[in-house]
Amino acid sequence: MLTAWEIWRHRNACVFDEISLRPQLVVLMILEKVRFWSLAGAARLAGLLECLPPASVVSFSSARRNLKTNI
Repeated sequence: MLTAWEIWRHRNACVFDEISLRPQLVVLMILEKVRFWSLAGAARLAGLLECLPPASVVSFSSARRNLKTNI
């Protein structure tokens, strides 16, 4: 559900705000949301993070800074 919601938000940003994000950035956004939800107590989402290699769990804030400088 979280993945579908983030893809929908990305689609709306493309259509209504004329913002185009690379798919890799959308994935990073989803991973960060999973991390936040797991910190808030969503135990089943925390299991997803354990399945990913550590390099995949990257902070979205650094990617967001790159996005703002590239627009």
